[in-house]
Amino acid sequence: MKWRTHVFVVLFQVHVNICFSHQCFPNEIQTFLKGKLADSDFTSLLSLEDNSYGKLFHKCLFYCEKDKRCIGFQICKISETLFQCRTCCEWKKAKGFTFTYSPDCKYVEMKIDFETNLAFNRTAILSSEFDEMHKASNAVDGIKMCFSYNLVASSSRSIQPWLLIQLDAIYSIGKVVVYARNDRYANEANNIIVYIKDIDVSNVCGGIYQGPTFNSDVIYFMCPSESRGNSVHIQKTTRGQLGFCEIEVYE
Repeated sequence: MKWRTHVFVVLFQVHVNICFSHQCFPNEIQTFLKGKLADSDFTSLLSLEDNSYGKLFHKCLFYCEKDKRCIGFQICKISETLFQCRTCCEWKKAKGFTFTYSPDCKYVEMKIDFETNLAFNRTAILSSEFDEMHKASNAVDGIKMCFSYNLVASSSRSIQPWLLIQLDAIYSIGKVVVYARNDRYANEANNIIVYIKDIDVSNVCGGIYQGPTFNSDVIYFMCPSESRGNSVHIQKTTRGQLGFCEIEVYE
């Protein structure tokens, strides 16, 4: 049984204390699902294996406490004596992902905090604009559903087009959220890489996202702890058009 979801389903929310190596860490688990994410919908940070489900569960939780990019993990039974955990994520589809029910797999996700969108109404520049309606500022206007062409930011077709968002100060960036177009051109968000930049430093946030991107998809790009900068640079890794409905940036 497979389905594509356009609403992030919350099954339950609970506070638990996880103990590992005689230390306890509070975790707020927001989602607990039986099944697995499609490999095309996320890139894992780390893969771990153990012959004990309980031990592996605690190891993955412990890892997630140490890496701010880790928002969850997936544990699957490989055999009667082997379990595999994949921690999530460099990038992950938060809307539009495919989830397959499986009694041998469980997906756990922590509560994800969103506070101030640092990109809202900031200066945005495209390497080129498709026309006067598809202007760069549409990517930071706060509109997340773009059912009209004049709400979309889109470049002309070129080699490795890019979008630059200039922030008002230097921040430690935790995540960048990409809202794909709500039409047949959603694939303009395919094959992109996100950089957090300062004058002398550039950090990749989330690795390379190849897609496929579908109508109304939302993708989280999780940033490593050293990601500090005053601008966000999103670049296509191939020739084509680069286009989005909205970009959000969070600490």
